[in-house]
Amino acid sequence: MWVLTPEGFFSTTQSKVDPDAIQVRARRKEHLMFLLSRLREDPSKHKIHEDPKRDYKYRIYVTRQQFKEWMSTVVDTLDYDNFKNEAH
Repeated sequence: MWVLTPEGFFSTTQSKVDPDAIQVRARRKEHLMFLLSRLREDPSKHKIHEDPKRDYKYRIYVTRQQFKEWMSTVVDTLDYDNFKNEAH
């Protein structure tokens, strides 16, 4: 699933290793850093994996619950009427 927010563009899939984990991928590291800053736990607990050979160079793994809570926050803070003007 693709998720576009004013703070980043993310590609998300279920983890191949852990069915309770979501793999969140991004082309820009700062997009994942933003997402991690919004989690309710210490962001330093999550490693940003980097692979320059991949289409999405950066990735993190979060639980489904963490991802749901983050998505809920994104929806709750939506306060613009034009996405193109809001996104940078």
